[in-house]
Amino acid sequence: MAENSDIKPQTIDAAILELLKAPDIKNLKDEDPASFHHFTGRWIRNSWGLWDTESALYKEFNAIGIFHPDDMSGIILETAHRIINGKPADLAGQISHYKAYWDKIGCDMSGNKIK
Repeated sequence: MAENSDIKPQTIDAAILELLKAPDIKNLKDEDPASFHHFTGRWIRNSWGLWDTESALYKEFNAIGIFHPDDMSGIILETAHRIINGKPADLAGQISHYKAYWDKIGCDMSGNKIK
């Protein structure tokens, strides 16, 4: 991923397309996208401004109800995985998955405890 270190996608679609250009991303085909969370996911979060609440990409995720950078990079990775494997992106289903996770642990989608 380092060869694209100067690129900061401004939209979710641009982020997914940029990830799909990476030479080693085809390895994602046979792997669980969660296994990429700590390396590729961290690179996405740090390099593409997902910790920056003023970045366009962060704001677009917020607009669709995703507030935690781990969830944002997870959606980018999961969507790329689905595309590589010829499956529908199912963004609505992915959002529902993260919402259910946060509800189950008693937090809002930013990770703050619900009173």
